[in-house]
Amino acid sequence: MEEIIIKSPSNEEELKEASRADINIWSFIYGDADDAIDTRTIFTHFPQGYLVAYINGKGAGVLKSFRINLSLDDKIESWRSITDGGRADKHTEDGDTIYISSLGVVSDFRGRGIAQSLIDHLKEVAIELGVKQIALGCRIPDYHKYSHTPINDYIRMKREDGKLLDRELRFYAKSGMTFIKPLPEYMSGEDSDPDSLNYGVLSVWRNPLVD
Repeated sequence: MEEIIIKSPSNEEELKEASRADINIWSFIYGDADDAIDTRTIFTHFPQGYLVAYINGKGAGVLKSFRINLSLDDKIESWRSITDGGRADKHTEDGDTIYISSLGVVSDFRGRGIAQSLIDHLKEVAIELGVKQIALGCRIPDYHKYSHTPINDYIRMKREDGKLLDRELRFYAKSGMTFIKPLPEYMSGEDSDPDSLNYGVLSVWRNPLVD
């Protein structure tokens, strides 16, 4: 079995490979990718939270995050507003929360547990830094099939096997995250997500070593 190595890029070549993988991921999902987002700027903000999964030296998955101070009662307008369009300009060195701005796996490497490995590594980063939580606005890509269902009910809907109905919610639940509240129009405008009916779900993993 090929070894998955999770790390922050440590040289120019690794950073270029991370950028290549990132563009590959989002081009596959959206049919086009805006490579104008300055990967190096994001990396410079918070290198510990810019994690890449490498298999045989090839970028197989990318997780990008930054630190902010976040109360779960805070109003989050949209992905674009909280992540500065993915640039993470609101990064705060001593922020109490690591906020995930994106997580993706290159199509050729899916089904190998790479996304889970990236999340698990970020938990180690959170524990090492002593931040209280990891958060993100989770997609709910199966919601369009159940648009008649109120969003708060949908988040809790389960299959016959007892697992959550939505595939993204299932993944993050397996990662130990709690679903706090729906975020209407989290993905909207140029970032619209019709499958999720533009909703996100505020999802949080709490550091067990921080009160």
